[in-house]
Amino acid sequence: MVKTSQPQSHILVVDDSEDSRETAIDYLRALGFEQITSVEDGREALLKLEEDPSITLVLSDWDMPLVDGLSLLKRVRGNPKWSHLPFIIMSSPRSVEHEKISAAAEDLVDDYIVKPFRLETLNEKIEKAFANSIHGPQKVVVVADDDADSRDMVVEYLGRFGFKRIEAFPEGESAMNYMSKNVADIGMVIADWEMPKIKGVELLELCKRTKMLADVPFFIITSQVSVERMKVMKAANLHVDQYLLKPFSREDLKTRIDQALHAKRVEKEITHSVEKGFEDLERNHTKAALAKFQRALKLNPDFDTGLSGVGDALLKTKNADAAIPYYQKALAINPAREIHYLKLSKAYDKKDEFGKAVNILTAARNNLPPSASICVELSKLYIKKEMYRKALEELEEALRIDPTHREAGMLLLEVRHELDETRKKG
Repeated sequence: MVKTSQPQSHILVVDDSEDSRETAIDYLRALGFEQITSVEDGREALLKLEEDPSITLVLSDWDMPLVDGLSLLKRVRGNPKWSHLPFIIMSSPRSVEHEKISAAAEDLVDDYIVKPFRLETLNEKIEKAFANSIHGPQKVVVVADDDADSRDMVVEYLGRFGFKRIEAFPEGESAMNYMSKNVADIGMVIADWEMPKIKGVELLELCKRTKMLADVPFFIITSQVSVERMKVMKAANLHVDQYLLKPFSREDLKTRIDQALHAKRVEKEITHSVEKGFEDLERNHTKAALAKFQRALKLNPDFDTGLSGVGDALLKTKNADAAIPYYQKALAINPAREIHYLKLSKAYDKKDEFGKAVNILTAARNNLPPSASICVELSKLYIKKEMYRKALEELEEALRIDPTHREAGMLLLEVRHELDETRKKG
């Protein structure tokens, strides 16, 4: 019997299919799990999570009524009580078409065709699109596909449907070049998802941004693999721990569970090590702190907080030149964190590189929500250079964002005093 590494875990199985639910439960029991709770959809799962804090892992189907797997994942990751739980999504090939590729292109595509497709399927989709379009088969159909066999098949099918004007291209770039020169003649576009240079979804976006092509029917041709990849990407953006494609074996399930639990243990170890590192820094135990940050980075070289910690330690023990590459990498990995901009700017300031320090904070202003802290740090840079009017603007903006910001208020009095003195002298 295959045994998993943590049979004491309590697993919540979520699936609206009774057969799939029972199969998953049978597999889990065979793997040695004894504590298993099952529910039929995401709504019941949320209630169960509220009721039972002993649940340690969620194994959920993708397509379910009421609250589906993706919605459940969003709720779990958004709740501090559950966000740490390993979450594994299950999906079946039949659910692929339900998860529309159009979502990846902001609902711009008119339809999509999953390979391999039948002549009747293509005909049905084209007729449906033209029924709601001002464009007709008397215009040019543009076909873009780097797979010669697939491209020839589409051209052949279109010929059978009565289309007389068909232009076929092996990739998206030449297709777009042709369309840009013949915008008034284009009646329909059929493009593969995966192509070199310009992908199908990129070609779609270019067409929709071109006024005379925006209303032209556009079809995406793709494969089951490509559609499934889109689903995985959506789940990955919400930090799903593992992804299973049905039907899966008992061994597949064991592997995914072991990987998810192992990843959580590693994540916990990394977080603990970095937290202790920052505690050491506060006590000026810089070498001990650096060792803890480096230990965390051995487990995950792209952990931005760990990289930032190494930068802090090097700034204390060496110099800004040693710290800056770590701050830069932390910012590149996670450009949504304000602290990375602030630390990098201060490091450049220590080197007396005023322009770079200002540019980093300006980038923060462009990339992040309004921040009083960013404005205050900019004002400090301007004060050092005696650029008091610019400093005044930043401080007034800081107080507009946060009227209670004490440092901004104090600096504002200082800057106004300096401006008054300058006026008196002038």
